[in-house]
Amino acid sequence: ILKTTNGGESWTPQQSGTTDVLVSVSFSDINTGTIVGWGATILRTTNGGNNWVLQATDPQNLTDVYFIDNDNGTAVGYSGNIIRTTDGGNTWYPQTSGTDLPLLSVNFTTPLNGTCVGDWGTIITTSDGGSTWNTFSSGTTNALLGVTFRDSYNGTIVGLYGTIFQTSNGGTSWELHTAGTRNGFFGISFSDSKHGAIVTGGI
Repeated sequence: ILKTTNGGESWTPQQSGTTDVLVSVSFSDINTGTIVGWGATILRTTNGGNNWVLQATDPQNLTDVYFIDNDNGTAVGYSGNIIRTTDGGNTWYPQTSGTDLPLLSVNFTTPLNGTCVGDWGTIITTSDGGSTWNTFSSGTTNALLGVTFRDSYNGTIVGLYGTIFQTSNGGTSWELHTAGTRNGFFGISFSDSKHGAIVTGGI
């Protein structure tokens, strides 16, 4: 684990307390964050990473985590695995995703409204905090690796072979866009409504 307090000019190592591979981090404020990884590891900090506490382990390797606030968070993983917390990770409970395919990225715009994406073009959405997940037919079999929302309505999904989907209605429908490249898109982030970046690499 590395931390920066100067916009990335320098990075300071932090002690994780585990040797498991860590794959995703989500901070809901400057002090409160959660990390997930292989070995079904879930780590939590409430002091900006000075200390990381092992919260729980899950039967499946986890691939991504997202907290909309300090209490409400969702983690996803292999075999369609989704787990949810409403108390800051003190307890995690499983949800039924409706798929056994790997889920690779998750994002919520409110504690109730969320989107997960994964292998074989999987897109699933919820409007009730994950009590039910609904499958959207994406029309692609490409693995979808990242999802982000700039606000409650406008979101973007990226994946292998230059795949980009966009929504302007909160995920009710998604439109496929042509990127002009066959490179894999592994992650995406927007700083505002017009400025964003994609992590890409040749495959």
